[in-house]
Amino acid sequence: MPVTSANTAVGTITVSPVVFNGGDASANTEFDPLAGGTATISVATAAGFSTPSTYHQITATVTAPAITASPVDVGLDLQTTFWVSLPVAPPSPVTVTVTSNNGTVATITTSGTVAGGTTLSFPNVSGTYVGSIFVQGRSLGSTTLTVQAPGYSDGTAGVTVDPSGFIINSPGSFSTTTFSPNMTIQVTPTRLHPTTLAYQGNQALRGGLSVSVAVTSSTPAVGPITASPLTLSGGDASASTEFDPQNAGTTTISVATPAGFSTSSNYQQITATVAAPALTISSLRVGRDLQAVLYISLPVAPPSPVTVTVTSNNGTTATLSTTQTMAGGTTVTFNNVSSTWGGTVYVQGRALGSTTLTVQAPGYTDGTGQVTVDPSGFIVNSPGNFATTASSPETMVQITPTRLDPVTLNYAGNQELRGGLSASVAVTSSDTAVGTITTSPLAFNGGDASATTAFDPVAAGTATISVGTPAGFDTPSNYRQITATVNP
Repeated sequence: MPVTSANTAVGTITVSPVVFNGGDASANTEFDPLAGGTATISVATAAGFSTPSTYHQITATVTAPAITASPVDVGLDLQTTFWVSLPVAPPSPVTVTVTSNNGTVATITTSGTVAGGTTLSFPNVSGTYVGSIFVQGRSLGSTTLTVQAPGYSDGTAGVTVDPSGFIINSPGSFSTTTFSPNMTIQVTPTRLHPTTLAYQGNQALRGGLSVSVAVTSSTPAVGPITASPLTLSGGDASASTEFDPQNAGTTTISVATPAGFSTSSNYQQITATVAAPALTISSLRVGRDLQAVLYISLPVAPPSPVTVTVTSNNGTTATLSTTQTMAGGTTVTFNNVSSTWGGTVYVQGRALGSTTLTVQAPGYTDGTGQVTVDPSGFIVNSPGNFATTASSPETMVQITPTRLDPVTLNYAGNQELRGGLSASVAVTSSDTAVGTITTSPLAFNGGDASATTAFDPVAAGTATISVGTPAGFDTPSNYRQITATVNP
């Protein structure tokens, strides 16, 4: 007796017809469900029998486990991972097929480094996990992916392809110093909002594509980019270069837009602020044709040796020398400075007035100090007024060059005669019958801070010891003379 299924795609009868023999009260067959749907199972009427008005047929409703697939948003020429799974494990291995329904909008592949196609198959799937694929954006728009397997209801996922571009993923705007190590700049491909072009999420470059992306610094003197352009190949999710801080200032680091991509409305540039340790230089006053010592130092040691330069911004007012006895110029340099100590400079007064000194070194902020050149002269530095006897030994008299107050010409401080100059300074006794000066004039050479003569007492009385004023110098209003009293 035949037993039939009206929809063999939904399910089939395993044995038909069924055979009854004498004495048989029943016979069995089976319905084998194949796919979701309904099928009418009917029993035929054997010859000589009548067709019952009821219980002659039944309806079999077959429910297939439904495959679910999540929607996908992917950037143009980017790719994202799509996980394929079954809701329940199949009773026997099946082949799972994934199809892109429009290969001009999106392609699929199991390898992140190659361009995809429209169909992928996973054979012999026996568990719920199927595998992962890469969905690649090919043109702006939408399509669907269909996931199929025998015994399961198809799963469908929408795919939307959005614009894409490149951003500076890290860091954000930052501050650093000239002595800090290079800062790593990471650039990533990103999916962009279709209307605002704002960042929506990082995704890898699609397989089969290679892109060159420029990274720039708006002010390379503050800091350049060490490697640009960057090359990203299919499957790359990022590429890195470095910012090399060199001088104090700010610069804008930007990522360019390669052909075929869009410019992100955010995260496309950052600001790098570079601070440099500040050099300082003391302001000073020096006498005309005298010199003062200036010590040059760095606030912190450089990471590698540097050249330190000191400049007088008006050589007619003040010159610089690293040698105590030589006339200077407008610039001195100290090479291969590797610590905080730079060196010693002699600042030489050349003409009354003021100018500035500037100290510079790579990686540091310049330091500036003022130099004021005052009048100068010679004084009796020691002794002061003194008493002696006619029979006493000579008394030493020390003469020094000195800076003078520009208004009163009072003593303002001893300083050396400037390098490259010599001066002849007379020292006299007002009464040689009372005492004489043993050596006069005294010779001063560049770098000399003093010269000494002696008073030789002769007879009782008083004598004034005075120091003369050489040409080009001024006469001090004090300390220019002393009184020697000679007792019997």
